[in-house]
Amino acid sequence: MSAEALKLQFPDNPGQQAAIDSDLLLANQERQKNKEHSTATVVDAFVRDSAGRMEEQSLHDLRAGLNLLIHFAGDKSFKRLTKDDLIHFKNLLPRVPAHFHSNKSLMNMTFEDAIDLSQKQGHRLQAVRTVEKKVDAVRQLFKWAYNSSSFIDSDYSGIFDQKFINKKNNPGKRGYIAFTDEHLQNLVNGYLYKGELPTKLKKVEPHKFWVPMIALFSGARLEEICQLYIQDVVCIDDVWQFRITREDSKGEGKKVRIKTKSSERSVPIHSQLLSMGFVEYFAEVRDTGVQRLFPELSNDNQKQKYSFSVTKWFGDTLSQQIGYDKRSGYCFHSFRKNVIQNLQHLTDIPREVRKAVVGHSKGGGDTHEDYERAYDAHVLDPVLGRLAYPQLEFEGVSWHDFKKRRTEWLKRKKL
Repeated sequence: MSAEALKLQFPDNPGQQAAIDSDLLLANQERQKNKEHSTATVVDAFVRDSAGRMEEQSLHDLRAGLNLLIHFAGDKSFKRLTKDDLIHFKNLLPRVPAHFHSNKSLMNMTFEDAIDLSQKQGHRLQAVRTVEKKVDAVRQLFKWAYNSSSFIDSDYSGIFDQKFINKKNNPGKRGYIAFTDEHLQNLVNGYLYKGELPTKLKKVEPHKFWVPMIALFSGARLEEICQLYIQDVVCIDDVWQFRITREDSKGEGKKVRIKTKSSERSVPIHSQLLSMGFVEYFAEVRDTGVQRLFPELSNDNQKQKYSFSVTKWFGDTLSQQIGYDKRSGYCFHSFRKNVIQNLQHLTDIPREVRKAVVGHSKGGGDTHEDYERAYDAHVLDPVLGRLAYPQLEFEGVSWHDFKKRRTEWLKRKKL
């Protein structure tokens, strides 16, 4: 009988009618609870919910991992995915080939059959780091789905908590590793910072001097550095700092990529950068009237990133100067590992403070974190100030010296 019909039965008995209304509400809630959603529907809801908290590229990476789960689930509803199903899916992930979703023939097969066929055909596997990102995407989905209460009754996110990649079965690229002392010595003693600039170089732009040094003394991500605006360099109460934020205090139509909410932060500018003449460089660029700290960098490229050309230069050219093998886990991101591991040795600095310096989330689903303010640069300044590389010799390394050597290089190029 419909709710309207039941209401007509007791027009003069509000108490009886309230009881009926309550029963109807509970019945409706139970039906909603037991409703079975497709895996694709749940993934779509999760991605929409995450959109406001994530930068576009991170959201794209999240979706890439979850698309694999949709393919694996097939016609099975999200609620009917069992623990055994998910363990099986987890074990299949290291065998997923690179560019899996761009292969139409594989996409028309079941997930298991597609992986078996690609393995027989010798398709290149995804890098370990890529697989781990997709594992974490699925972990986040199941944690969210459980906390949402209407999608699943059990928390299966723990299945995807641990790093599980067997490198013997997956020969893809290893995770990023920190540069060795020898690598850093090669960098600091190389032509960018000391000695004569080779005439064979096509370009020697200012960012090539500053970007590696900023990374070495801040742990900032490459895109965070390359996209900095003039308005993002500020001095507040005698503390110079980089503002890594979406905030546009000048109304310039600022467009930046920030990986996550916790990535937005103010990073004190290390005393070593100040000694090298960073403020002098900043003032020179600011006085030209441009908006960005490294105006020669552009995001007019296929990835729409200011770091696009720097990535290629660093990996193809400067890697030879530093002397690292790209296939061994070294890249620009290694600077970030150097900073984190350097600060890690300072055991009196809380882990959460180290994370604040480099823009890492505290993690673990800590609700308390949502209510906390970001650490002020004045709090982080003495922490980052203890970051040191005693094995490196920075005497003579300066913006003034670089300009002088660059002027001489330009004269030789014209001869």
